[in-house]
Amino acid sequence: MVLRRILILIAAIACVVLMIFSVNLGLLAIVVLFAYVTYRLLVKKDFTILATNSLVGKEYQNLTEETKKKYEIRATQMGWVCLAITILVVIVGIVIND
Repeated sequence: MVLRRILILIAAIACVVLMIFSVNLGLLAIVVLFAYVTYRLLVKKDFTILATNSLVGKEYQNLTEETKKKYEIRATQMGWVCLAITILVVIVGIVIND
């Protein structure tokens, strides 16, 4: 869980660095990153990438169904936000290249 969040953070930093060298390549990397996060949140229903450090290990196993449902709803909401950002970045990329 924590490793996945760290990798997403590193990928976001790499996207910003790529934007310095090539805007198109940076936008493509951002689209791929947000598409992956959207996939994890909407398709896989993986709310652990949004979780705090308190949800690791045994505490994750001890969550009630109500709490898990609350986290899944939040993950779905954030997944839709990430999907909207992905679409906006694609539109920005199209506009920039025209």
